[in-house]
Amino acid sequence: MCLPIEYCISGRPASVNGKSKKKQAWKKGVDAATRTALAAKMPHKISAPYDASVMVKVYLFPASKQYTDVDNVLKYTVDGMVPSLLKNDKQVDRVVAQRVIKSRLTSILVSLPHARAIADAIDLQNNGEFGTAIKVEIFNNKEVAW
Repeated sequence: MCLPIEYCISGRPASVNGKSKKKQAWKKGVDAATRTALAAKMPHKISAPYDASVMVKVYLFPASKQYTDVDNVLKYTVDGMVPSLLKNDKQVDRVVAQRVIKSRLTSILVSLPHARAIADAIDLQNNGEFGTAIKVEIFNNKEVAW
């Protein structure tokens, strides 16, 4: 498995408080975006799901000021990565999540090699769509940073 991997998904994420159809549709969308990102990173290789500890970063770029409860959208976002990327969602030992409201005063610091997913999500937001940038990377759960 080739981690880190990052990608962007368009559309409003499903919440744990949402309807079953929306949850399933969001998980399928995450799965499709994950498979597309994997195919782009490893075009000639079919790999088994990663089976060690990971960190998942989720950045939400809502199109409007409509409230999005960050912790409620994480469940189905991570669940959508199984089994295309992860063997089990229990592998996620760290989560970083943030809602980024559109503003002229908002600044984002990101390294160039990892800017594509963030740039795609910002582009969706600027065009009136909800964008979600996701990054999954290997996590050393033997260290604690506070």
